[in-house]
Amino acid sequence: MIGLIALAILVFWGFVSYKLSAFLVGKVKRDLVRYGVQAMLCVLLFLAPVADDIAGGFQFRSLCNKGAVVVVDEEKAMGKVITYVGNVLPLDGYILPINKHYWAYKDILTNEIVIRWDIYDAEGGWLSHFLNFPEGNPPYTFIGHCAPNNYWSNFQKLKVKLNFTDKE
Repeated sequence: MIGLIALAILVFWGFVSYKLSAFLVGKVKRDLVRYGVQAMLCVLLFLAPVADDIAGGFQFRSLCNKGAVVVVDEEKAMGKVITYVGNVLPLDGYILPINKHYWAYKDILTNEIVIRWDIYDAEGGWLSHFLNFPEGNPPYTFIGHCAPNNYWSNFQKLKVKLNFTDKE
């Protein structure tokens, strides 16, 4: 049922975009120019509600490609007892709201970070927030989550022990 509602909304918005673009170029005398401008305007109007999602998706993918990597100091981490010291930070300077989940584990004896990685989560644009559907306001045009592959495998490979109490 949700799919039919979404399809109906897309058809309705396509019709509105078509009619609005036809109205805006209605006074242009030359047919070729009018139809060309109307086609471009119709596409732009149709995409306008998710334009910030589309542009934000390019920024998000670029951020994920360079930032979602695991950094491991294998010599210092091998066989150590480590504890979690990460946090969540909102990132500024992006079209969409993006949170950086900084995961870091330090050696409890030396307090040196031995394993770390970042996970990124993006929220949707204004349409997602306006509709509040689905819950959590995800982006509509891309997957708003990225993490490095197999980041947990380092714990087994390095034979580290997790300290959950931060006392030892």
